[in-house]
Amino acid sequence: NHGTEYAVDYGWKLLASERSVRFHEMEYHLPLDAQIAALKEVIDVIEKQRSDVFFPIEARVIKGDERAWLSPFYQQDTGSIAVHAYYEDDYQFLYSLIEPIFKRYGGRPHWGKMHSLADKDFALLYPQWQQVKAIRQQLDPQNKFVNNYTKKIWGLA
Repeated sequence: NHGTEYAVDYGWKLLASERSVRFHEMEYHLPLDAQIAALKEVIDVIEKQRSDVFFPIEARVIKGDERAWLSPFYQQDTGSIAVHAYYEDDYQFLYSLIEPIFKRYGGRPHWGKMHSLADKDFALLYPQWQQVKAIRQQLDPQNKFVNNYTKKIWGLA
């Protein structure tokens, strides 16, 4: 045991806090039945290859959503896993060691956190992806509301 702590309560009570330590974060949302296996792999990789990582790994469960096409929880109950790296440390291991695990289990990345996915990946992960892209194109035919990140997401780069 590595001093494991368990806490169960409302998210706003557990997760809302002042962040005095800066970090890089990657969070993926996986089909619920894949969460435990993926979490075990993530822990194993970190213990064997990056034992210097001192941040806790966050895991949570979220009920599926039937309406929001771009929700990572769309049409599936989800188990989320978040991994962090200290802001001054090399964080490339998140991409080289951790993200492949998440991808192998069909994980959908948190939209506001680090990931390497692009249009072709999202087309496989989100059933309504092409419809969303068509709506986006209708609303912004001159691509005035895109940036480098969203160009990659929408396949415009």
